[in-house]
Amino acid sequence: MKIFKILIYIIAAFITLNGITFSQENIANIFKEHNVRGNFLAYEYKENKFTVFYDARCKKSFQPASTFKIVSTLIALETGIVRDSNYIFKWDSTKYEDPNWNKDMNIAEAIRTSCEPCFQKLAREIGPDRMEFFIEKFNYGENKFDSTLGDKIDKFWLNGDLMVSSYEQIYFLNNLYLNNISAKKKHIDILKSMMLIEENPQYKLFGKTGTFSANKKPFGWFIGWIETKNTVHFFTINLDLRINEKIPLLPERKKLVLDIFKYMGVIQ
Repeated sequence: MKIFKILIYIIAAFITLNGITFSQENIANIFKEHNVRGNFLAYEYKENKFTVFYDARCKKSFQPASTFKIVSTLIALETGIVRDSNYIFKWDSTKYEDPNWNKDMNIAEAIRTSCEPCFQKLAREIGPDRMEFFIEKFNYGENKFDSTLGDKIDKFWLNGDLMVSSYEQIYFLNNLYLNNISAKKKHIDILKSMMLIEENPQYKLFGKTGTFSANKKPFGWFIGWIETKNTVHFFTINLDLRINEKIPLLPERKKLVLDIFKYMGVIQ
């Protein structure tokens, strides 16, 4: 996995030097307008071109947080635990901090609301052996599993046992979109349908947020891709969050990404 990770960075560095045509200063100004700090990475696969803001941070590994729900959903489909987007999570009557979680819901809604207890339950059903097997099979991130996940099975995407960089997120998303991942196409298609956030005549936006707030350096992800008439751009943002900051997970991060793509001329 380490050799694989090094190859990503070598390729990305080469493409960055030869392919970027956009002003880093202007992207920095968009971040300032949104009053956030962090990095942005986009990859247009037809031209094989990266657009990078804050490259050092793009190469830094972070906990995937709830962006891992993309991976765990695909694993659940591959193992037969989940058959389609109608799979139901039964509420256990616990009163959770997020009121959206206090009900029965299907897996599509669980992804949309980022229902942590739902996906913790799903991880326990998948189990340590199958989880580790598919993470390796999908070449996702960098695992630090010391032996087996064991009792970490429902929190390893938050506690540091699994880490991922923006470049690695892009690599996974690109393979997922192009069906170049070792999974059944019908399962990939089901997953993609559940990741759709917005559709209009200009574009289709697919993605997933993730937030890590377990220590004094909280951060937030938004990863996915945007389909336009002629091409697809895969993207990640990773933002510093202030401690106890309660900002909308999706609306603000989505607006930041769309504003950058407007600047790039991808959308109007």
